[in-house]
Amino acid sequence: MQAALQPVWKQFDETYQALRHALAQIPDERLTWQPSPSASSVVTVVRHIIKANRCYSSVMEGGPESVPSVEETPGRERLLDLLDASHQRVWDVMEAMSASDLSCKRADDWGPLGIEVEGPLDGLWFAHQIVRHTAYHLGQINYVLLLAEDHY
Repeated sequence: MQAALQPVWKQFDETYQALRHALAQIPDERLTWQPSPSASSVVTVVRHIIKANRCYSSVMEGGPESVPSVEETPGRERLLDLLDASHQRVWDVMEAMSASDLSCKRADDWGPLGIEVEGPLDGLWFAHQIVRHTAYHLGQINYVLLLAEDHY
């Protein structure tokens, strides 16, 4: 793995470990619980993480900006399997990146969290976005966990 990606991978791996830890604390019956009608459930957030990281890693390696489908309400074991597969996908892409891949333009702009980021955005930007995006949604899951405690 390129030296520039080693700390990014470390952060990503630690974030996925924290995500698995948070998921282990949520009872099965609370995986689809929503704190309000407009709020996302833990399953919905994890599905989003999985899909986005597969999309980001595809763009990072120069592929299309495709969002793969993930079944609507996978059970815990299936959800963890999908999470593990997305973790492996990111590893495979990061491991295969060359120095020129990291500096190669992959997009002109991007709209994470509703703000437009002006490019050009290179492979390394997308590697950092994978970590940033996952950590952001881990925070949401941890917050839902706190809210769910009041409803047990």
